[in-house]
Amino acid sequence: AVLAGCGDKSDPNAEAWKLLDDSRAALTQGQYAESKALIDTLRKRFPMALNAREDAILLLDSINLAEAHVQLDTCIARLNQPDLDRIALDTLDFNRDEAQQKVHFFEKKLEHDKANRQKH
Repeated sequence: AVLAGCGDKSDPNAEAWKLLDDSRAALTQGQYAESKALIDTLRKRFPMALNAREDAILLLDSINLAEAHVQLDTCIARLNQPDLDRIALDTLDFNRDEAQQKVHFFEKKLEHDKANRQKH
């Protein structure tokens, strides 16, 4: 029983930080879904890795902001295409406005979360 208690145990905090590093790497490669999935795994597997979870909140904000920027850039590029009919222009204009609001929201959320980040 004593030997079983002294087995090789990995550090959950180190594993959580590894997932966070992998998530950051996926974000830099534009793999937003993978980056989010790694954060979700971190949250599920390491509920007590509080500092890593705090950083994961900021990283998730950054992922959402990057996705919103991609959406906005796509709308702007499509709006610059010639020969769009009025319905397409209205739809793209609406989508652009929505993307701009998302960008603004996630910029503010990231700013708020950075200001309220805690060390545990």
